[in-house]
Amino acid sequence: MFDRPLNDAPRVHPIPFTPPMVRAIMADRKTVTRRLAGRVDGLGGQRDKRNLDPRLNWRAGDFLWVREAHWDDVVQDRILYKADDPPAEDVAGLRLRPAMFMRRVHSRIALELLSCRLEHLLDVTEEDAEREGFVRFPLAGISARDNLLIYWAKLNKRRCLGTNPLVWRIEFRRCNVPLWAEQLCAGRPGDQPPKLKLL
Repeated sequence: MFDRPLNDAPRVHPIPFTPPMVRAIMADRKTVTRRLAGRVDGLGGQRDKRNLDPRLNWRAGDFLWVREAHWDDVVQDRILYKADDPPAEDVAGLRLRPAMFMRRVHSRIALELLSCRLEHLLDVTEEDAEREGFVRFPLAGISARDNLLIYWAKLNKRRCLGTNPLVWRIEFRRCNVPLWAEQLCAGRPGDQPPKLKLL
């Protein structure tokens, strides 16, 4: 399944986040995320190579660049991020672009991948839900895990709780690397990525 050589240079992968999750990352409250694993038979098995999730080739030491919803103000040559809640007058007349359309050069958040493993969604613990950036509301009897599953169902609609799907549990830490995406590593044997300052 993992066909990358052990001495392979770190690779760079895009990963989208919603505005609330971007805010949690920037506040250092989120160090874990979960993503649907696609059509996979059992932990570590695969049904069809055409359905093989690319995260099967992710490994600790790789880097992620965050995609997020934004406005591209070409007149003033600036990017406004939805997670920052810019004033309405600043984005008037601009088209909000979904995270999937963010260019790498406009990404402001770099993450170092610490681990990536398969598990079932409903196996998430209260502690891990808090690592996902969710909080508990004791007076209302709502746990961080409850909030995570509610948010998951909202985002994933039909592909959610009833089937207890396999997901990738992705753990990361934020890095301070200006213009990191273009200069991190070229993927050639012997290339050395620059030293990163961890936040």
